[in-house]
Amino acid sequence: MWKVFPEWKQNLSDHATKRIADMDSGHVSFRSCLTSPGLAVPTRMVALQQTTKWLLPSNRTPRLGGFAVLPLAYPEEAARERELERAVKELGLLGALIDNHLEDMTHYDDERFWTVFAMADNLDVPVYLHPSPPSSEIVQKGFMGNYSIQATFGLSTAAWGWHENILIGHMGEMMPFMLDRIERMPFLKTGGGEEGTTSRKSLKAAWDENIWVTTSGMFSLNPMATLLKTTQIERILYSVDYPFENNEHGWKFIEELERSDVVTQEELEMIVHGNAAELLKLQSKA
Repeated sequence: MWKVFPEWKQNLSDHATKRIADMDSGHVSFRSCLTSPGLAVPTRMVALQQTTKWLLPSNRTPRLGGFAVLPLAYPEEAARERELERAVKELGLLGALIDNHLEDMTHYDDERFWTVFAMADNLDVPVYLHPSPPSSEIVQKGFMGNYSIQATFGLSTAAWGWHENILIGHMGEMMPFMLDRIERMPFLKTGGGEEGTTSRKSLKAAWDENIWVTTSGMFSLNPMATLLKTTQIERILYSVDYPFENNEHGWKFIEELERSDVVTQEELEMIVHGNAAELLKLQSKA
């Protein structure tokens, strides 16, 4: 990817001058910075620690914040003082970004990962679930899609049902479009069970109570209309997905959204700033 689009890599590694100028051109007042590679491969950990030092409050402009990356292959270490807790309490980061599976395609519905979500709950910070490519072994065996079904696994098995704040990007990764269909499928139902035999909440309940959705580079009114009809306005956040998307394109989308009358002015303010400020507690960090 970097060979095909070298300017993306250049923009990604520019931590101040061009990044701030691009934010100004797109009317972006605050940006949460996320790493491009996750820690599906634990050997990346040291390199990522080196490249994220600039996110420390002493090294960055107050217009930038960041999310921690966690070595989910080692859940206990990822949760406690070495990673998530330290990142939030000592480094002032806003939450955590994790790949949606490990390199071996292990997903987080296993109980050994719950300590990470419990720590995020205790710290009252969001966990951003980001799509990641399947392993080469899985690709060779056949590829059926990798994101929405995995997020559905976690939600429908109550893996994250008790954690308050899970972030999903790209206008919900097709899930808003599929919510009603999933709810109607008997073999996917999770709430109630026969004679109330299961306490798992339904996918729709988890969506309403535990999920926040970012636009993340999806700058089209049609999917936005679907998102607005399926998701509470308080849980929708504007984001650009820079440097893979352009700040100015994002601003044009916001202007188009304002002209469309799909949302009120108050709702627009919530999407572009208010919801993120509340979720990430930006006022308290100002």
